[in-house]
Parts: sequence; structure tokens; C-alpha cells
Amino acid sequence: MSGLFNRYAGGRIRHFWNRQVLGMFGAIVVGYMQSPLLGFAVAGLILAGDALEIMILSWLIRQTAKSGLLPFHRRLGILASALQMAALISALGISLVFTPIPDAHFFVAALLAGIAINTALVRPYFRAGTDIKLTMLAIAGIGLRARPILDPNTIFVTSLFFEAAVAILAMTVIMFAGQVERAFERQLDMERAVSERASDLRRSKAEIAKTGIMNQRLALAAQPANDAIVFTDQNHRYTWVNQAFTRITGFTPEQAIGQFPGDLLNAAETLPETLERLGEARKNNAAVRVEIFNRNQKGRGYWVDTSIIPILDDEGRLITSLAIERDITQAKEREAELARAREAAEAAAGPSHAFLPI
Repeated sequence: MSGLFNRYAGGRIRHFWNRQVLGMFGAIVVGYMQSPLLGFAVAGLILAGDALEIMILSWLIRQTAKSGLLPFHRRLGILASALQMAALISALGISLVFTPIPDAHFFVAALLAGIAINTALVRPYFRAGTDIKLTMLAIAGIGLRARPILDPNTIFVTSLFFEAAVAILAMTVIMFAGQVERAFERQLDMERAVSERASDLRRSKAEIAKTGIMNQRLALAAQPANDAIVFTDQNHRYTWVNQAFTRITGFTPEQAIGQFPGDLLNAAETLPETLERLGEARKNNAAVRVEIFNRNQKGRGYWVDTSIIPILDDEGRLITSLAIERDITQAKEREAELARAREAAEAAAGPSHAFLPI
């Protein structure tokens, strides 16, 4: 909130002299049409109101930098806005009253509309302060509209045209203010979206950096291990393999990285239920341990006991997966030999029971 207010206050301060140029031009016109003294009075009112507002806004910028925008600061900003607008409307009122031109109220009406449009442009940055200005301008416009009506010398048709002109100006200001408000809201939505995207990117970079450091440490520890140790990304493609992986599978890191493990190693003999368990674990980002029959680069079959551990971020999203694969081919062969020996022994012992005495 204090950021928007400071942008409003900073804009008012930066354009102070631009407003004075316009004000002095109006004062010169009044001085030429009526009297120099009246021109000086108009110029003094405009300058005093603007200067007072700028002094208050400058002080508020320094204060909000220390403590943020407090309720007291907000009320003081509203007061500064009201004082500036009161001085400006008073200057216009003096010009209108003392200028002996019947159509001067048309000129003042156009000025009020221009001031209202300029005020509406900055409304999103300090709504309370600009709303008080717009309210005061509306009251001045109503008073300006009543002036020709109350004047007995005003022709009815002329008064009607003036009222229609003021109404059109008022509707134009209202429509313009609405468009400015909607455009500002769209800009804020876009800025929020960009900010959220930038925040997501910063988090992603931090997670990638953290993951990279973790992977480097694990790689240093895993490189000399006897078991194959591999990392896969969010899409389950190899991102790193150790020396034991190459020794067991025959595939170098350059051949493996970027490949899917199943495409590289799975054999036709790999059990469907094993693949189903792996797919279910990946779907749920769950750890799993399975025995898989694979084939190496030369087509030789081998068994591995594989443990896959997903590594997740704070929101439960997969960062990488760690798999530890132990070659259990010899154990499987011994197990098969024992099974065959047991079957052979049972087969050999089976017929001898038929000759045992009862």
C-alpha cells in the first residue's frame, strides 16, 4: 500500500512545475481580461495550494520509508489533497465571478473536466485522496451548472445546452475513470503473474542448485561403490550413472544418460508384474524394491536387486530419483542350482519308497 502511495506522491512532486505553467497561463488570461491584481490572486491561490500539498507529500514520503503508510499518514494525505483542490477551485471561482464574459462558465466547465480526467489517471495509486478531489470537482460542477439557471438573464435554450454539455463532460470523465481503473487492475494482475512466475523460477533455481550440490556429494560417494548407482530426472531418464553401472551393463555414461532405463536394459523375460510395480511406484512417487531380469549391452541376461528412492521437494514434487542396483545373478544361479538339485534328489528318492517293506 505504501508503495502505491509513494508512486502517487512522487508523481505529484515531479509534475509540480508543469502544473504551475498551466496555472500561470490561466492567471495571465484572467489578469488580461479583468485586472493584474485578480491575475496575481488566482496565481497565488494555485501556487499556495500546490506548494502546501507538495510539502506534506514530501514529508509523508520520508515518514513512510521509515514506518510504512500508517492511518495518520493516510489522513494527512487526504487533507493535503483537499486543501490543494480547494485552492484550485477557489481560483477558478474567483475567475468566473469577476470575469465579465457571459460564456466564461463554458471555459471553467472545460477546465474542471480536464482536471477531473487528470485526477482520475492517478486514482489507483491513492484512491482516498483522489476521491476527495473528484468529489470536490463534482460539487463545483454542480454549482457551475446552477449558475446560469439562477441567472434571470440566461436564455432557456442556452441554459439547456450548457447543462447538456456539462452532463456530457461528466459522463466522459466517469467513463474515462472506469477505463483507467480497469486498465490498472489488468496491469496489477499481470505484474502479480510475472512476480509469481519470477518467484517460481527463483525457487526452481534454488532447488536445482540444491539438488546439484546433493548430486555432486552423492556422486563422490557413489562413484567407487560396487553396486550400480544411478540418478534419473522427473521424466525418469538417466542423468548420472557410476562406474559400477558401466561394469555391470556395459553401457558408458554417454550411452546411458538421457535414456529410459526400461528401453536400455529391460529384456523380454522381464516379468510384467515387476514392470507394473515399477510403474505404480513412479506414478505415486513412492519408494520400491524389486528384482529385475535385464540384458546388458552384449545381450547377456543378468538379475539385479533394485531399490528406487524418489527425492521430493517441500511440496511433494519429484526432483530426482536414486536407484541402487546390486547384481544378484550368481545368487539367482545358485538358487536355481539348489532348486534343480532338490528336485533331482526328490525324484531319485521317490521310486525307492515303493520297495520299502510294509
